[in-house]
Amino acid sequence: GVRGPGGGCRLARPAEEITVAAIIAAVDPTVAEADIPDAGEHCLTHDLWRELSGQIRTVLDGVTLEALAREPGIIDALHADEAANGGRGG
Repeated sequence: GVRGPGGGCRLARPAEEITVAAIIAAVDPTVAEADIPDAGEHCLTHDLWRELSGQIRTVLDGVTLEALAREPGIIDALHADEAANGGRGG
């Protein structure tokens, strides 16, 4: 960051190389590694949450900071897709 008038943040890499997943991982690594706590027993729910976590990571890895800046409506499009699928996403 740069303080003072005209200050702000500067990117260390080009915006097209920075994914939403990378931003989340930088801000809160525990969210990026979120998984069901292992209670010592493997179950169907564990598999479902692991799959969901992988799907979320895939979506967030596919959205770059550059895409968000260029297409601010991307979030609206994701919400519209979710609504069209009965709240189940794409």
